[in-house]
Amino acid sequence: MSTYIPSLALQGTIERIKNPPKVLNTKNELVQRDYEHHVGTWACTKLKEIFSDNSWAITPEQKDPNTNKKPDLVVEKAIPGPIVTLKLHLAMELKKKNQRMEDALVQLSDSLKETIENMGHDHPYQYEIFAVVQSGLDIGFFEYHLDESNLDEEGIPHFRGCVSLTYDYYVKGRQQVPIQNKPNDLKNLFFDFDKLKKNTDIRSDAKNYPIPCIFNLENHSQEINAIFQYMEKNMPRSSW
Repeated sequence: MSTYIPSLALQGTIERIKNPPKVLNTKNELVQRDYEHHVGTWACTKLKEIFSDNSWAITPEQKDPNTNKKPDLVVEKAIPGPIVTLKLHLAMELKKKNQRMEDALVQLSDSLKETIENMGHDHPYQYEIFAVVQSGLDIGFFEYHLDESNLDEEGIPHFRGCVSLTYDYYVKGRQQVPIQNKPNDLKNLFFDFDKLKKNTDIRSDAKNYPIPCIFNLENHSQEINAIFQYMEKNMPRSSW
C-alpha cells in the first residue's frame, strides 16, 4: 500500500478542528469556540475527494421525505435509465468536538429507517447503507442494516443495526474484509465515559458493543482514506 498524505486542504481543516479561531464572547473576550461546521469542512472536502466522478451526487441537509429529519450529508449513486434516478449510498452525521458518538449514530439511523425500507422496495434485498459519524477528530464507519433480526440470526455483533466496517464477516460463504491491517489503537464506540453523570438506554447498548471502531483523523489518515475508497467502490455488505 502506498503512503497516503492528506491534501493541503484536509490538513488545514484538521488544524481548524484542533485549534478553532477565536471569537468574541458575551464579555467581549476572545475565546476559542468549536463549531459543527469546522467538522463539516473536513467531511465535505473528503467526500469531494473520494466521490469525484460524475456518477455521484452529494447533498447537505437533505430532508428525509418520510421523517422530515435531515442527515448532515448524503451521497447518492446515479442510476442510468430513461430517467436518471439517485439511490442513497452513504449518510453522514457530524458533531463538534466531544459530542457523544453513540448518540450521533442513533440520530443518523433513526432518520433513515423509512427511507431505507422504501429503497429496498425498488432494489430488492438492498436494505443497508453506509453510515458515517464524526465528532471532531473522531470518526466511525458503519453499515446500517434495517433488519436487526438477520444480524442476530447470523451472530453478527451490532449496535442497533449498525455494524462497524472494522468487523469482518461472511456473506454467502465468503469473508468480507473492508479494511486490511486494522490499527490496534482504535477506540470503542463507547469511550470517554468516566465523567458521564447519567446512564441511558443508548449508552447501555453502546457499552455492550465490543468492536473497536472509532478512528482518529490525525493518527489513522491512511486507514480512513482506505475505508472511504472501499465505500466508493462497494455496496454495503448484506446479512440476507
